[in-house]
Amino acid sequence: MDGTNRKVFVESDLRLPNGLTVDLYSSQVCWGDAGTSKVECIREDGVGRVLLTDSAPYPFGLSYHGNNIFWTDWSQKAVMEVSRGGSPRASLEIPVGGNGRLYGLTSVTECPRKKEEMVTKYSRQKQRWTTCDMT
Repeated sequence: MDGTNRKVFVESDLRLPNGLTVDLYSSQVCWGDAGTSKVECIREDGVGRVLLTDSAPYPFGLSYHGNNIFWTDWSQKAVMEVSRGGSPRASLEIPVGGNGRLYGLTSVTECPRKKEEMVTKYSRQKQRWTTCDMT
């Protein structure tokens, strides 16, 4: 992994690409660009560039889950979501504390323990956050 045989997927219309996620099931690479306020995807063969949204002020960390792309947004201080078809979804505000800049985001299909051990936590704004109980 020294960069020999690297492949360029996108060369144009980029300003400040921050987040990157690879969906092995659909063979797509998706990214967020804070300079263009866009979230886009392209097939791993470099064809089929698709704009999912052009209203993402400062996307940073990206992840996919099912048919949706999620990203942390430093301007909106929230976790944003859009379907691969481009339909926006509701956002999740992040809990109070810190500087409001979430760096990474990971989607987990199933918790390492039984599903019955899922715990729902509430922040001060009564937003719902579901986490795995790792105890």
